[in-house]
Amino acid sequence: MGQVTPEKGLREFVTAAPIVLREKDNAHFVVIGADSAPDRDFVGEMADYAGRLGVAGNFTFTGFRADAERIQAIYDSLLSGAP
Repeated sequence: MGQVTPEKGLREFVTAAPIVLREKDNAHFVVIGADSAPDRDFVGEMADYAGRLGVAGNFTFTGFRADAERIQAIYDSLLSGAP
């Protein structure tokens, strides 16, 4: 967790966003993590790709977060319906 790499399926995630938004137009997608390779801006590429798909406003790319596990736990509890 915390590193963004092509192998983790981020391109597919961004590609799926317009499909999800057809059913849930208020969906918002959060990508937590920074590029694993300092010589590549994969996160920036994916943010640009989201823009080309017209869904950039539905994405937040946080970059590196030391509290990524805590943020994921918050989202998990929201999805499970736990208080």
